[in-house]
Amino acid sequence: MNNMKPMVSIIVPVYNAEQYLENAIYSVLNQSFKDWELILIDDGSKDKSGLICDKYEKNDKRIRVFHQPNKGVSSARNLGIKNAEGTWIEFLDSDDFLVNDYLDKMLSNTEDVDMVVCTIRNYPDNIVIEVPNLLYSNVEETAKDFELLYNSGFYNLPTTKLYKKSKLESYFPEDMSLGEDLVFNLKYMRKCNGIRLVAEPLYNYRVDTANSLTKKIRFNISEIWEKMLSEINQTFPNKKNVKDAALKRFVETMVYKYLTLSANKNYDCQEKIRIMRIWGNSKLYKREMAKNLSIKYRIIWRLICKKNYFIVYILGLIYNSVIRMI
Repeated sequence: MNNMKPMVSIIVPVYNAEQYLENAIYSVLNQSFKDWELILIDDGSKDKSGLICDKYEKNDKRIRVFHQPNKGVSSARNLGIKNAEGTWIEFLDSDDFLVNDYLDKMLSNTEDVDMVVCTIRNYPDNIVIEVPNLLYSNVEETAKDFELLYNSGFYNLPTTKLYKKSKLESYFPEDMSLGEDLVFNLKYMRKCNGIRLVAEPLYNYRVDTANSLTKKIRFNISEIWEKMLSEINQTFPNKKNVKDAALKRFVETMVYKYLTLSANKNYDCQEKIRIMRIWGNSKLYKREMAKNLSIKYRIIWRLICKKNYFIVYILGLIYNSVIRMI
């Protein structure tokens, strides 16, 4: 029996993913680089996902399966980290897939760095969110390209990356339902000596699947953003361009959420106003205005900061009516 540790541990959190799971598994089995282990974490799936995981474990000794009650994606990834034996760790979502030479090309860029990040391709619309070929000696150096990198998913995504197992000293925060990836990445990046970006799109990210969390109403969204912005400020102290870019992203995200909430058919008008009040109960809602905002965002943000939620609600109805007409 071969007791050698694998070069790469690929961790896949699985929850009700039977439609796409086998495609993700095949993308690992078909890798040109073969020295890997695949760790499938069945997070209390109610469909056939668990059975699919067990089937592949029986057929390939490089595949290990863990079943747990549903605890969320962060808990599943953390269980994978605790059981990973590889020198490098890769996170793969159960509805995404890797190109066949993903591991070969990523590992060829690991010399003298603690993290390798590739470009992402959105599937099936085939949109490439490109990052240039870059080498940073540490995370502080990335500050000059913060907005470009943030928009590419560099700080946010746990996928598209190789992490050095020996450098992983923290886990995904399990008390966050959004932004946990950014917190995890920034904590890891602060320990990195060398981060290399690969321009080639090697990771395929499936957009808008049935299990997507992006459409959920989160009552604690402002609290989540407080944690995210705190982690950004801790990583980039005294970097004004980073603070400005992060504040702009927060404002644009929240304005969009306020406006689209108006069209949500799961709540009546009174309940929507109540949700807006909950969102607005945060120290983040100051009169300070993020830079380079469009007029639309400036107007709505001022109304939100002044707690004119009914007016925001009406503007949201108008906004969503116009969007449907286009």
